[in-house]
Amino acid sequence: MVFLGDAGSMLLGFTICILIISASQGDRNIIAPVTALWLIASPLLDTFAIMIQRIKQGRSPFAPDREHLHHLLPIAGFSQSATLVSILLFSLLLALAGLTLDLVFNAPEWLMFSLFITVFACYQYNLSHTWKMLKVARYLQKNTSNKRRVLNTRRIIKPSSLTMTNKQRVRERRSHGDRRYQATDADIKEFNQSRFQNAYNPN
Repeated sequence: MVFLGDAGSMLLGFTICILIISASQGDRNIIAPVTALWLIASPLLDTFAIMIQRIKQGRSPFAPDREHLHHLLPIAGFSQSATLVSILLFSLLLALAGLTLDLVFNAPEWLMFSLFITVFACYQYNLSHTWKMLKVARYLQKNTSNKRRVLNTRRIIKPSSLTMTNKQRVRERRSHGDRRYQATDADIKEFNQSRFQNAYNPN
């Protein structure tokens, strides 16, 4: 994980803005100006949706909290790697959608902007119901983990595919898990008596 800090994040944002402005403005522009919204859709949607949510709650739009997307995904049960991959895939999907509409289908700018507003409305709605979405995500993740446990318990181990050490471990685990192979109190008492007799009667 890389911690950029204020200076690093400002430099990164400034560089992205310069590249997007250069590509979408002027006589030699490569993309339409509205396509730039799709290229930076992920941080743009998250920022404005969070600010609107804070204003609705009567807080300052610049107040810090832990309701950003990279905070919510770990709460939902995602690991750091899964959170990173999810955000990257989300950003890549929106960027490819904007470039496809602009360069492949030559969609008018008003249509692309309307679709972007629709995506923003869906994102805002999901963010306003964050805790319900988290409950759904945890429920789905719990069911998936339970199914994996059931499948793992149903696996059949073939002795022929195991090495000698693994065979011994499997036999030990089975013997410890089966009550028929567990020593009773009488067995333990008999074992202690025999060990005591052997200690004083070596012959």
